Amino acid sequence: MLLERCLCGDSGGEIESHNPVQVLRCPCGVVRLISEKDEYASQYDDGSYHTSSDRHPGCVPYEERYANDYRVAKLRADRYQSKVNGYWTPGMLALDVGCANGAFVHYLRTVGIRAIGLDRKSELPHGCIHGDVQSIRLPMRFGLVTYHDVLEHIVDPLAELRSVRRLMADKSVLILDVPDVSVTRGQHHWKAEHLWYFTAAALRGLLEHAGFSVGHEDRPIPGKLVVYGFAA
Repeated sequence: MLLERCLCGDSGGEIESHNPVQVLRCPCGVVRLISEKDEYASQYDDGSYHTSSDRHPGCVPYEERYANDYRVAKLRADRYQSKVNGYWTPGMLALDVGCANGAFVHYLRTVGIRAIGLDRKSELPHGCIHGDVQSIRLPMRFGLVTYHDVLEHIVDPLAELRSVRRLMADKSVLILDVPDVSVTRGQHHWKAEHLWYFTAAALRGLLEHAGFSVGHEDRPIPGKLVVYGFAA
């Protein structure tokens, strides 16, 4: 199995079926996908992940949903700014990890934030660069880092967050936006592309172990969980 252990270290769990996936629910509450490494990786290997329209019901390729994502970007940015107070400053450097079609990066730039995106896609929109936080070397340090529907795809979320902490300035904020399948409106997030289904407690624990202090916990819409971490 791809994920032999839960984030808490437990190797057990109860098997559950949620069409189209099978998962293990750990006693700690975190759910992880039952999948072989090759099987999971195959959906990304040919480069079709970002352009496919048949990964799951209702799937829309990233480029075709740009207008909607740009509208959502404004809603997200307005909410973030209201939550983090003095951490959101004019002209600050921001990094959007897993930037996809670049909508969030593009919106931040319209409001004076010096934003760039990071993604493993081979073809990226303007303002975005190829790479991942565990291997990339950048000369700047960021005041804001965002993950929108990304952390649940990463095999080792703790290693990811420790790596991104090294890219962040002092007095900066990390915002994690992940699916929440604990409510009915979040049930559409059961997908073969998601390795992890986090609890708020699990995200707080990851942030603390990665060197962040934990701030707000938010559920901006049913089916979404957002947790804020602050770098000293």
